[in-house]
Amino acid sequence: MVRGLPNKRLKLAGGDRVKGSGVLCPLAGHGLRPAPLRRRAGRPQLKRDPLGRNRKGPDIMSDVKVAVHAAFALFALGLPPSYAPVQTPRWVRVDRRPDIVVYVDRWRIDTLERGVFQVWMKWELTAPKTAPDGKKIDHWLTHTTIDCLRFRSLDTQLVFYLGDTLQSTTAIPDSQRQWVAAPPQSVGETTVTRGCLIALGKPPDEVR
Repeated sequence: MVRGLPNKRLKLAGGDRVKGSGVLCPLAGHGLRPAPLRRRAGRPQLKRDPLGRNRKGPDIMSDVKVAVHAAFALFALGLPPSYAPVQTPRWVRVDRRPDIVVYVDRWRIDTLERGVFQVWMKWELTAPKTAPDGKKIDHWLTHTTIDCLRFRSLDTQLVFYLGDTLQSTTAIPDSQRQWVAAPPQSVGETTVTRGCLIALGKPPDEVR
């Protein structure tokens, strides 16, 4: 007896209940229709504009225009723009005499103890002079300790210049250092007074 070859075709679930032509059709009235093979043609969407800029990114020119308008508005009100850096002078003029002008460096101030500070002072001559070592100078720096409680000063180092050229540096030995009281209405009085205010974060009006 010859047996037929087994049917290896995949059987669909429920296929044994289909009779007739074997073609499955959706039931009428269910509103089912085949999905479209492709989307409808719409307007072309550009991911980038013709100039090559990303439309989703920030508009730099708009930001610049806003900043410019804000700056003009603040200028009209007499107010500086918040983003404009405020230039703080390093050397503050604290005294002016016919032959010399004195400045205090506000960037280099050290606190030694309560009311006692170390500051750098610059002494500018109106005309060049000869230093103790015989060299010409037009200004010098002093590393000075100022005592704001006792109103006195103490120099610890001298640095002499002619223009931008360093002429000499002198460190005063401890044995030769001495406190100097500031006489009334003297250069020492104004330098100590204004130097203390600057060291305490209360800079006075600059001497013109």
